[in-house]
Order: sequence, then C-alpha cells, then structure tokens
Amino acid sequence: MAITTPVDTAPTPHRTARMFTVPDNLRHLTSTQLETLTDSFREWYLEADSGRFEQSRARIYFLYLLLRYSGAKLGEVLSIDETRDIDFAGGIIHIQEEDGNRRAVIIPDKITQELHRFLDRGGNHGIRGTFFNLDQGYVRRKFREQADRSELPLELLCPQVLRDSRAVEFLKSGAPIPAVRAMLGLGKSGVSERYLSMTEADIQWLMQGVLDREMRKKTSARNSFIGTVAQIRSGTIMSQVGLTTAAGYQLVSIITNESMEGLGVSVGRTLNATVKAPWVIISRDEAPGTTSTRNRLQGTVTRINSGDISAEVVGILDDGTSLCALITDGSVRDMRLEPGDRVWFLFKAFSVILNAI
Repeated sequence: MAITTPVDTAPTPHRTARMFTVPDNLRHLTSTQLETLTDSFREWYLEADSGRFEQSRARIYFLYLLLRYSGAKLGEVLSIDETRDIDFAGGIIHIQEEDGNRRAVIIPDKITQELHRFLDRGGNHGIRGTFFNLDQGYVRRKFREQADRSELPLELLCPQVLRDSRAVEFLKSGAPIPAVRAMLGLGKSGVSERYLSMTEADIQWLMQGVLDREMRKKTSARNSFIGTVAQIRSGTIMSQVGLTTAAGYQLVSIITNESMEGLGVSVGRTLNATVKAPWVIISRDEAPGTTSTRNRLQGTVTRINSGDISAEVVGILDDGTSLCALITDGSVRDMRLEPGDRVWFLFKAFSVILNAI
C-alpha cells in the first residue's frame, strides 16, 4: 500500500492538489524543510568562535552539505579523504562503495568552493586527509540537536532521511531512474521499490517536468509552467483558458479568440504558460483576500536581491517550482520581507502568456 503526499496543503479553494506517490513507510523532508534544515546548520556553524571550536562545527556542517546534496550514505561520506576524493573545480566527490568500486557524484559548485576556501585557510589543521572521519554516533547526535533550532520533527533529523529526501528530489525533478540509481549507488530495483509507486499519472508528471525545464530555457520570462487545458470559456472577442499544471496548480489566462485559433487551444491540449516577473504581486496576508488577480500561488521566499529602486524576490512553491517577482525596494521594507517568509504570488489572467509546445 502507498500513501500520496500533497505537494501543497495550503487552503486554496480554487486549486486541486497534485499528488506525488511514495511508499507509505518512506520518511523524507520536503524541499522547504530541507532549506530550513540547511539554514539551521549554517547558522549554527557561523555562530562558532574561531579556532578549534570553529573547526569542530565546520566538520559537521560540511559533512551535512555533502550528505544533503549527494544522497550518499553516512559511512560513505565519513570515509572521504578531502585531499584525494574531492574535485573542487568540477564539483565532484568520489565515493568508495562497499564492493570496492568508486562512483562520482556531482554536487553544487558553491558547496565544494565553500569547503575549499575553508580548507585553504587551514581549516583542516592537524587532521589533513581525515576531515570527515567522525564518529557516527557523534554525527547523529549533532543532527538531533538541530530539532529545537529548525523546529523540524526529531524523527526526520538523521542521515538516512537526507538520503531518501535527495532521492525523492531527483525523481520529482524528472531525473531518469538509472541516473538516480547511479547517483545513490543503488541496485537495479532499489529506486522503484524504495522511493516511488510508479503510476501512469506519475510518469506523465515526470515527463511534463522535463518539458517545463526545456521551456524555461526558451523564454525570457522568469516564471514558466506546463499545463493541460482543463476548461475554456469563450466570449465575443476574448476567451478564458483554465490550465492545470503537472503539480496540480490552477492557472487562468485570458487571450484573444484569434490567438486561441492560432495556438489550436482545446481541452486536453498541453501548453506552456509564462508570466514576467514585473507582473507578479507579493502578498504576506494569510489569505490574499478579495483581489482582481485570478492566479494565486503560495510559496516560500528563498532570496531577495535588492537594488537602488527595485528588488527581485525569488521564492519556491511547495512542489519545488521557482517563482520570481520584481517589486520596489520600498515594498520589501514595508512588508518586512525576509527569506523564509510564506507569501502569496499573485498575477492577473491577462498577464499569463500562452505558448504552443
């Protein structure tokens, strides 16, 4: 038996949640929870004083980052020799497996670069080659200590849950099963049996995710979705088109009847919907209330890039979809926006541009 975990549980009456099916006994962290845990470890590390205390926390912090982004087992990361097994320029770690083979795992460049800067200034003084050689019990204890800081369930704060969470992330992003198997060092049946219950709907969702990423590369719009036409309401000059995305989000676009005909819009047709960042409105209210915006998506702010006049607010929806809004610096200050805040991304139906695939 398998359970279905809602990608988004926000109380939006006009949206049908899309489910990603995983086995009922698989404990894993959502993308938002992973960001929260990463921020918790980083803050804990940065609070350390200089010297040996800093080195002690750095070893745990960087070990966490390798676990989080590689999906490797705890024992595999503990055996890494930082002088031999890490390609700092290429962002690759080489992991020794139990059968004697080695696999190469790609992790974000910023992680290996941050580690390299720390080691280059003497961060592994006295323990060169054994930076990650720590006691497993000690590591697990340090994970559990993040419960109060992160406010995450204690049972989810362990290296195995990180490994399982990374696998689910890969699968949600549309990574092929053979690639996930190679990254995690699993056997031929290890992915499908442990991490998902593959239905026809799941396969369609994964493939649409791949299409989504392809379309993002072909448009200047920062916000892009792939959706299936669920309903059409035609008028004399304009038509209202309702889309359901792969993650279950409901989008509404209003276009001319001429465009409808040119795109060949019909119920069941898959289209790409894009929204430019200046057309996206941010709201911090618990519910967006009565507004003229037909499209309302709730997510978490991940970063804010401020300028002299405008600010770029980047967020992530609960299914991992990234959204970007361009608002004034004054609005950021007035709303006291910070990374980690839950907000609504709002945009009008006239702002949604439809493209044929």
